[in-house]
Amino acid sequence: MNCYNSNNLQSESKTKRLSKSVYNRPETTLTDTLQTNTEMTKKLANYMRVDDIEDVNINTHVRYVTLKEGKQRFCLGGLLKKIHSKYVILSNGTFSWSVQRYHWDDEHKDPIFVTAFFRILSKSEQQEKIILEQQKELETLRKLTMK
Repeated sequence: MNCYNSNNLQSESKTKRLSKSVYNRPETTLTDTLQTNTEMTKKLANYMRVDDIEDVNINTHVRYVTLKEGKQRFCLGGLLKKIHSKYVILSNGTFSWSVQRYHWDDEHKDPIFVTAFFRILSKSEQQEKIILEQQKELETLRKLTMK
């Protein structure tokens, strides 16, 4: 029996490269408004920092902090589509773009900055996180009522 299905030749639709699109950047973008610790913390509520992006499954949603014009910049990210030794490719379903994993300058042999990636927690990890937070709150309330 032949299990080959020509409809599955390409399991996902092609995306356009963001660098090749005609994009008129507004003066202030959503990402521009997220550059405070408070806003970044809110957007990372259900995310976990990863030690190595190569341990993250393809098609997992990731957010990241990278270097842009010498400053750290938090970005909302997208689905991880490809992992290369020097960069990753992310997609929002319509566009795809590369994110440099390492940033160098002319004076240093080693990278001056390594992009930090955060992967979304699975539903079970999110539930576990909520349960742990509730258990801590219950313990705090028990201690208060014991006084």
